[in-house]
Amino acid sequence: MGNAGMSSASHGHAGHDNITRMGAGWEFNSDAGRWELIEVRADTKPAVLNTPLRLATLNVLFDMKLPGGEPTLPDVLRHDLRYESICRELGSLEAHVIGLNEVTPTMLEKLLQEDWVRQRYRVSVVPHDSRCKDLAAVRGFGNVLLSQLPVVSVEHIESPAVLGEAREFPVMTFRVAGRDGQAKSISVASAHLIAFPYLNERRRATQLQALTSELARSLRGLDGCVVMGDFNFHRDAENASIPPGWSEVPAVVAAGPTWDIARNTMLPHYLPLRNIYNGFGIGYGRAWA
Repeated sequence: MGNAGMSSASHGHAGHDNITRMGAGWEFNSDAGRWELIEVRADTKPAVLNTPLRLATLNVLFDMKLPGGEPTLPDVLRHDLRYESICRELGSLEAHVIGLNEVTPTMLEKLLQEDWVRQRYRVSVVPHDSRCKDLAAVRGFGNVLLSQLPVVSVEHIESPAVLGEAREFPVMTFRVAGRDGQAKSISVASAHLIAFPYLNERRRATQLQALTSELARSLRGLDGCVVMGDFNFHRDAENASIPPGWSEVPAVVAAGPTWDIARNTMLPHYLPLRNIYNGFGIGYGRAWA
């Protein structure tokens, strides 16, 4: 699957220390005209939800420049036009939490200029601040979380390095309460697992296991977790990589394939060698799952 989500209510695994803590996220100060880091507060009140928790995730496709200086496939991907459309669509969703993959400095700057982001959301990373300089979305391309809910904490959990590439997955933790008033602690993570079918399945499983093990540690005291993003699962058999205690969100499963050349006619132009990338020619039905 491409953009996907899974959740858990389990606890009790060992953790690791490769975590960058970023207070309670960044909030825009309209009087000062800048994004400011919010400190963690022990008295953060639960957000009362009168509707189901709304989560949105999207791989925005990076606009990195090629060695010659040109952005990747500008005639096909139309980066400026796409980014305009993406920001407009995301702003209309009224999602409680948004997770984005392949966010570059260009996209991050644009996103943080949006009025709806500045007025309603807290974010996991900002450019031009030394505390964020080593995060992937500032260095090249990476994952970003935005939240309308009061944020208890923001962390960036380092993913196991793959092929020499280091990347981190942002995690936001919240306290929410339903109509019954009962408060629960939940975390939402944005993940982007390494791509390419077959050859990297074990690496994807390792990345997913590292993230979910940390989130499920009993010391976190969470009532539930959600991991969403681009898992790059290329066939149904990769569902075996989902750790015990975690399950796919039914609404995501019902939505069907998220990488579908019949519905997205840009894909054949984006990946002209799709027959190779698509599971080495075994057929769309299996590999574009």
